[in-house]
Amino acid sequence: MPPMKKEELKSAIKFEAEKYIPFKINESIVDCAVIEKASSGPQRVLLVATKKSDAGNLIELFKKVGMDINIIDVDSFALLNAFHRLKTGIKEDSTYALLNIGAKFSNMNIAANRSVHFTRDLLWGGQDITKRIEDAMNISAEEAEALKHVPGDKREDVVNVITPVLERFSSQIRMSFDYYESQSGKGVDKLYISGGSSYLFNIVDFLQDSLGVDTLMWDPFQDIIVADGARDKEVEGIPALFAVSMGLALRK
Repeated sequence: MPPMKKEELKSAIKFEAEKYIPFKINESIVDCAVIEKASSGPQRVLLVATKKSDAGNLIELFKKVGMDINIIDVDSFALLNAFHRLKTGIKEDSTYALLNIGAKFSNMNIAANRSVHFTRDLLWGGQDITKRIEDAMNISAEEAEALKHVPGDKREDVVNVITPVLERFSSQIRMSFDYYESQSGKGVDKLYISGGSSYLFNIVDFLQDSLGVDTLMWDPFQDIIVADGARDKEVEGIPALFAVSMGLALRK
């Protein structure tokens, strides 16, 4: 977008948004933010949109439990917010990806210099792995979920079953990395994963081997002091599950 005042940008972005969003503009809530200002020429603007009905459903849900909503954020940006609080030692000129792997879908950011350059939702989640194990090994969903995390003496069998599913997931990530590199001329240096499905027993090693990129899990509670009365052993054992929640809580 050309340089303009914030109020002018908010108005102009509604006309630009129709080119990019998959639903009607009059059914949408649209917002934007300048992420790279330019002294001359166009500036990079981040566009965010959601259906009014989706936002309305969320607001009604929280009203029913007696809570008011202060901010509605996008999960991938909440993820960035939580991650950028950490002291990771990432160099300013390096490029890194954040992948939050949920139950039904995953979202990914590619960022550099603390600024997002690419974001994408992937229609893949931990339920795909659970269903694959359940069907291939003819066991219950509960048993499949348990094997997904702790395969024990069935590790080899589980690896054989889930590898094709993980390969499809990995190929989607690779396509995103390749697209970003073709646009920016830079490759991804590190991949940081979070989300409940990042606890799949072999996913860190699998992604690192298949993508050829250093892959690490990260703890959104790092350097956060948690009151004794709020501590929970189950929460302490799965901190990566709360990456998006932490990012929302840190919003100002």
